[in-house]
Amino acid sequence: MSFDHGPTFSFYIHEPEGNTCEVSWPTGRRTTGGNLPIDLTKSESSWSS
Repeated sequence: MSFDHGPTFSFYIHEPEGNTCEVSWPTGRRTTGGNLPIDLTKSESSWSS
């Protein structure tokens, strides 16, 4: 799963033991985007800005 939270992009990975790991980084934006899904099949320029 991948989400645009506004100030961060977050990616969630389920590892073999059933734990969820999150990788995130700041976008430089101050507004909140909520939990908008990121379609990884599209180019980065099509993600929320």
